[in-house]
Formats: sequence, C-alpha cells, structure tokens
Amino acid sequence: MFITIHATCIKLWDAHNGKLSTVLRELTKYKIVRGIMDHRQRKIFLTDTSGRVATFNLNNGAKMKKFKEHDYEVSDIFYVREESLVEGGIESKCLITCGWDGQLLISDDNAPVREAKLIFKTKPEGEEGKKRKHQTIQLSRCTPDNLSRKEQDHRQKLNHTLYNTCCW
Repeated sequence: MFITIHATCIKLWDAHNGKLSTVLRELTKYKIVRGIMDHRQRKIFLTDTSGRVATFNLNNGAKMKKFKEHDYEVSDIFYVREESLVEGGIESKCLITCGWDGQLLISDDNAPVREAKLIFKTKPEGEEGKKRKHQTIQLSRCTPDNLSRKEQDHRQKLNHTLYNTCCW
C-alpha cells in the first residue's frame, strides 16, 4: 500500500497493481497540508491549514487522537518511535511538529487517550510570537540557539536519537 495526500482527502493505493483501493474524505474541516504514517502504517498523522494536528485510522478514517495545535499552519511533521528514548527500554512514540507560529511541539503518542500529552514546546521569539507570523522553523533548522536555557536543559534529557532527528 502507498498513500497520496490531497487537500481534501487521502487516497490509498494497492502497491501491487497500482489501483486506487480507498479514498478517505472529510477528515479535517480545513485543507490538509502535511501527513505522515506511523511505523506500522496503520494510522496517519495529518495537519491542516488552521494548525490542527490529529491522527486517523487508515482502515476506516476514524479520528483516533488530537494533538496540541499551532496558531498557524504546520511547516513540518515527524514521527519518532524509539525504545531508547525512555529509561528502562520502554518504547516511546512522539510526534514532532513545527509551525509558522515559530513553535516546535513534541507530543507523547504512547497513551491510549483521545488527546495527546504535550511534552515539549519552544516559545517563539518576539511579542508572544506575533512578530514571527510569517516565519517558519523547519525541523532540520532547529538549532540550540533557537531554544531558551530551560528548553536546552529539557532537550538534553532526550535521547541522542531524538536530538539528531529533530535538531540537525
């Protein structure tokens, strides 16, 4: 299976014969701008033009979980699954999003709840981020200089894998 993401729907295709197998419509109120599948390819994380972030079941399109939304459109999204991110070898699943509001958000996707827990958030520079309205942070451009001292200390608690994934 492979998918194509469109402004108003997600299309699932059969990789063996190239035929369209399913179309998932009306997943979001606004236009879809980004999407990424989980490691098992059973769910998809979508962002829309309003800054909302949610995950949906790829089999039936059911909304599974919502995440902390951005004030503006999301510029990048990344899913991290790593056993070594949590002490004791417990598997950790996180969703990392960066938005036009200048924020980088990391949410915990482990808990089977309808709303994901926010575990890390950068604060945009300027007056509550208003000056950064037309700027974006890409995951590949998030350097330690973008983070406050407290945020740098918090990030150091994250494993080397997550650090390399989101910040270099």
